[in-house]
Order: sequence, then structure tokens, then C-alpha cells
Amino acid sequence: MVYTTIRVKKTTLARLSAIVAELSAKFRRRISYDEAINYLINIYNSKRKLELDEATQELIKMIRTSFPGAGPEDFKEYDYGDL
Repeated sequence: MVYTTIRVKKTTLARLSAIVAELSAKFRRRISYDEAINYLINIYNSKRKLELDEATQELIKMIRTSFPGAGPEDFKEYDYGDL
């Protein structure tokens, strides 16, 4: 594992420490700052996904839907040099 140091203000560290303490109580085990930061990032990402408008969510759903007869073997590379 590679670790790095980041600089944060004392007030930010105090707030992050409070979150670490709250998560430790919630999960009933010791939580590292790294775990707390990842937890907050996951919350941020999940909320960001919810902010997509209805049309965008429908488009993403359609893109992820597989159709019979449209598998990876149907994608071909064409050589247009002979035209």
C-alpha cells in the first residue's frame, strides 16, 4: 500500500474526527480516517447518481439493457479503404 499525507485545517480535522468517532460507534469497531473518507466519497457518489434527471436515467437504463442478437460478436471492424 502507498500512503500519502494531506494537509487539512484543524477545523476540518476536528470535523473528520467526529465522523470517525460516529462511524466507530455505528459499526462497533475502530474506523480509520481512510475508511471515513471513503465512506464520505461513497455517499457523495450515490447522491450524485440520484441527481440525474429522469431522461438521463432512462437512457442509462436502455444502454445497460442487453438485447438478443446484439452481443459482442456482432461488433465488427470494417476496412473502408477498399471503397
